[in-house]
Amino acid sequence: LIEIYEQHIRAINDLEEMAMLYYEVGSIYETYMGDVDKATTYYLRVLDADQFYQPALSSLGKIYESVGNWPKCIEMREREAKVANEPERLVEVYFSIGKIYEERLVQIDRAKESYRKALEIQPNYLPALRALKVIHFLQRDWEGVIRLAHMQEQFTETPEEKAILFCEIGKISRERLSNMPNAIQSYAQALHLVPGYLNAAKPLAELYMEAKR
Repeated sequence: LIEIYEQHIRAINDLEEMAMLYYEVGSIYETYMGDVDKATTYYLRVLDADQFYQPALSSLGKIYESVGNWPKCIEMREREAKVANEPERLVEVYFSIGKIYEERLVQIDRAKESYRKALEIQPNYLPALRALKVIHFLQRDWEGVIRLAHMQEQFTETPEEKAILFCEIGKISRERLSNMPNAIQSYAQALHLVPGYLNAAKPLAELYMEAKR
């Protein structure tokens, strides 16, 4: 089958068709023969014919990720981002770039930029919201954490999950920012969502007691 593809490739001059056939050969090597090196060779030939052929960029990105070649993986994902037509795929690409910058290359500013690009396309993409919130927490940017927790709450469905986020906001407001009115309001919102919720009721009672002193 591969030889048939090769003969066809040698007989044509159309770059678009050539890219498609090279990709088919690469897929055979990767999927059916488990030969990642050969698959990589053919996927790169695809890009020689069409540098923005999305299936090849996506496949190469996965291969480079699997072998830990992070710079090459990012290069393929960034090129894919330029041609991705589906918003869902574009969000996934930017998020994956952010995770590599954050966890593998420890380039936090670039990670934040990638997560923000994902959120510009899909503001309710919770994985990016959570990842950004963790970065702001580690950087002790408490206002940033609160802002992202409020955004996360807007796109969270269950009362229990919303209550957890309001408690998080309350705790930071109380312990990090000494903003007692905001802490009281946040714990009260959590308690309204989940009546009897101890993680909100206890600190709220303490804050009321402190306010009476």
